[in-house]
Amino acid sequence: MPVFEFLQAQTSGVIFLLVLSIAAPIAGAVLLTTGMIVKRYPETPFSVIVPAVLSTGLMTSLLLGFVFQRAWESFDVASKSLCQEVIHLGHIASACSFLADEHAATVLEGVKSHVRHVLDTEWQQMATDRGPALTRAPGLSAVKAALMFTPRDEGERVGKQFIMSALSDAATARSNRIRASHVLIAAPLWLTIATLCVLLIIGIAFATSVKFATSALSVALSTLAITCILTIIIGFDRPFSGGVTVSKVPMQELLAFLSQER
Repeated sequence: MPVFEFLQAQTSGVIFLLVLSIAAPIAGAVLLTTGMIVKRYPETPFSVIVPAVLSTGLMTSLLLGFVFQRAWESFDVASKSLCQEVIHLGHIASACSFLADEHAATVLEGVKSHVRHVLDTEWQQMATDRGPALTRAPGLSAVKAALMFTPRDEGERVGKQFIMSALSDAATARSNRIRASHVLIAAPLWLTIATLCVLLIIGIAFATSVKFATSALSVALSTLAITCILTIIIGFDRPFSGGVTVSKVPMQELLAFLSQER
């Protein structure tokens, strides 16, 4: 949904303020409506709905916990996959010392091309288009093509085998990184979370409706708590943009190191 995509593209502070700006009017409307209903039906013991409020709170907490775990796992996979990809690309660059100069230069250029492609193209696609298609990366394809030669000695043969193995591992890490950018929380699940949160606030307002000050404080604290946890979940849900993002630094440092090589 466009609303959730807009929220996910913001920083953590902006996400918190936007979620709070949505939740606060809802909480205020619930509080005022609850007060009017209590005054209209003064003989009705609304405090007896406490068990229902507790069950709604439990279901909401379990769902939020599950969603947070899913969002964190997706972010963790994206971060680890990027680091593994950088490590394997570094291994490829290091193993170039076993190859002849002309082959080593071509392999290094392919690695640098891949890193530039990740930083300049794939990163933006993962942040906005939920990840590029799982096609062959041009830089990795160039490295593979550069290895299509017959080794002249044992050292070059070992180097070539090592680079091919590292190349396969780098491609796998890239695939995992891109898949992690696709694993986002679906809009129906967000709507379910929002519905449960509103129902929970309504229940709290009725359960504490004996005194307006108590009801207002309870609703305000509940709204702030819900806003905080939703801010964290929204921030982690999109690993390559938004409140909490996977860092580009490892790729940038690798590119800087490769640029110093021959």
